[in-house]
Amino acid sequence: YLRDLEKELGLALDAKRAPLDSSRAPFPDFFAKAAAEIVSTGMPAPKADTAPHASAAAFRAALLEEKPLILDVRNGFEHDVGHFAGSERAPIRTMAEWRGYVDSSRVVERAKGRPVLMYCTGGVRCEKASAYLRA
Repeated sequence: YLRDLEKELGLALDAKRAPLDSSRAPFPDFFAKAAAEIVSTGMPAPKADTAPHASAAAFRAALLEEKPLILDVRNGFEHDVGHFAGSERAPIRTMAEWRGYVDSSRVVERAKGRPVLMYCTGGVRCEKASAYLRA
């Protein structure tokens, strides 16, 4: 397989080739476990009541055409690295602090009558955050 891939790509790949000893685990230090949450929030896992997903074009159009409340659902450090202009920087270090931020800064009250745009890094935090806002 590797030789075929090298030929197709037109380059040599630096790969370790070693026979597999099937009498022992190939990665003895590998450990996997089931977890209740990928991102710990202390909130129940969202079922179906999360906000609709927006394409990049729809997100951009909403940024330009409407007066949305833009929520950066990432932590403060991630926001400081880069963010959309006009987005709110939640003063949180972990998602477990999200509910406190939303409640203390009256996000739901301020969002009435205007679209809310949220973004995060991979989607998990937005799913949980939108479910909390819609609850």
